[in-house]
Amino acid sequence: MKKTISYFLLMLSVFALSCNSDEDSSQQFSVEEAKQSMSKLSTDMSLDIVDLTQSEGVGAIGDLAALIQLSDPFNGRVMSEKESKKWFKKNARLFKRIFVGKSSKLAKTEDHGFDFSQHWGQYDWNPATETFDKTETTEGIIEINFPAEGSAANNVTLRLTAFEEQLFEDEFDHYYLPTLLNADLSVNKVKQIEIDFEAVFNSKGEPISGDVSLYLNPFTFVFAFDTSGAKQSNLEASIMKGSETIVSVNAALSFLTDQKEDIDNIDGFVQYKTIKLEGSIDVNGLENSNDPNPNTFVKLAMFNGGNKIGDIIFVTEVIDQEEEDVPYIKYTDGTTEKLEDVLKPIFDELDNLEMEIENWDIG
Repeated sequence: MKKTISYFLLMLSVFALSCNSDEDSSQQFSVEEAKQSMSKLSTDMSLDIVDLTQSEGVGAIGDLAALIQLSDPFNGRVMSEKESKKWFKKNARLFKRIFVGKSSKLAKTEDHGFDFSQHWGQYDWNPATETFDKTETTEGIIEINFPAEGSAANNVTLRLTAFEEQLFEDEFDHYYLPTLLNADLSVNKVKQIEIDFEAVFNSKGEPISGDVSLYLNPFTFVFAFDTSGAKQSNLEASIMKGSETIVSVNAALSFLTDQKEDIDNIDGFVQYKTIKLEGSIDVNGLENSNDPNPNTFVKLAMFNGGNKIGDIIFVTEVIDQEEEDVPYIKYTDGTTEKLEDVLKPIFDELDNLEMEIENWDIG
């Protein structure tokens, strides 16, 4: 049951759009209008996923991966190969792999960190020597030029315009995590990828708050979180295409204690264009009830603008000889429709997106 609910909520949170959460939601669509809204939702979302996977920015990820395979721009520093379970630690090292490359006998250790100002300058890929040559000395920026796949010219430019990191130590090793990062990648002088990242960590290297903006031409992904509250954490996320907001999510998680190990309640909404899923989940009640009925603890409804489409309910069904609570949408006339059937085109495109991401191979 928990797996079904978690998967459903995860899927919606990935494709959620923010608008005014104080809209009047008291009006109700007719059943025909509600079903038309759900059908349009499924069609539009699947088309947007296709648009995303075929965007120029996503295509440029391959050029970024190519840079990782090239020689070290600075003939620099060794990256630790020790496996880490922390997402930030893993991605910090992935970033350094771009700028550090392979190890050398003269390489520095992880303890010295990455000296951004020491490496200011322009570096151009030299195919004859298969190394990067420092061709200019610039202030406040690192620029790396290299060829896209199939190109004889250095038509891809990666720029790092700001970088700060912080040293952490645990019982296993010393490592750095980035606290500030601004970078962009252009192909044939057209910006395809841009990232603005800022984060605050506690003394244990655990993230307290952060803001991330990732541009993959023409989409912009924004994510912000704040865990500084005693028993509460907040997160916001959105996806935009140009100036149009496509999807986003806004959620507040309350915890039973200030240790934040067990969730008490989740409140918020997720929305795609004009379709909003809004409500709350009593996680503590759901997990600790002797006979948990998700309809008692999960209160979710769907809206199109200010018009109610229906309520989300769960029906216990036997699937592969096991009972599962399956989400349905219940329209105003009492009829129901399985969400899995309504959103099948979306699930199909999500499968395609997953395969696309697996082929990026930048780790």
